[in-house]
Amino acid sequence: MSRRQSDPMRRLPILIIVSLFVFLAFGCGGGGGGSGSDSDEGTPSLSTQGVLDFGTAVIPNAPARVLTVINNGTGNLAIGQIALQQAGTPFAIAADGCSNQTITPTGTCQVTVQLNSTGYAQSDFANMLSIPSNAPGSPLALAMEGKVRKYLVSINEVTKNCSTV
Repeated sequence: MSRRQSDPMRRLPILIIVSLFVFLAFGCGGGGGGSGSDSDEGTPSLSTQGVLDFGTAVIPNAPARVLTVINNGTGNLAIGQIALQQAGTPFAIAADGCSNQTITPTGTCQVTVQLNSTGYAQSDFANMLSIPSNAPGSPLALAMEGKVRKYLVSINEVTKNCSTV
């Protein structure tokens, strides 16, 4: 007769190890896993860096300002379509690296806004840049302002003062 016959005492340590593994792997409640929601991901927080005061644009110049959008939160920041709130002003979005993008925590993206002075009368202009997102307080509205001026310099008289000594 062989010594390797099934001895219940030899199998006990193996059964305990397997039972512990099953317990740790699957838990003891049988209540299922997590909900699959994003509630544990944290909250996004939108902030910006950049100035949207264009000062005075002399026709035909088109100064641009770069706005950096920052996710200061702990969750992903989902940005919607960035837009100007008013039509008919010389402001335009010249480059948009943020719309419809997801920015990870501490991540950034940039939007370039331009004040196109060509085709506009001398005036002071204002508009709002709207940045919709999943951050609390959305959408973020940023004020923009700028002046369009047409400065012409002309010389209407030249005086020559020559004196002889």
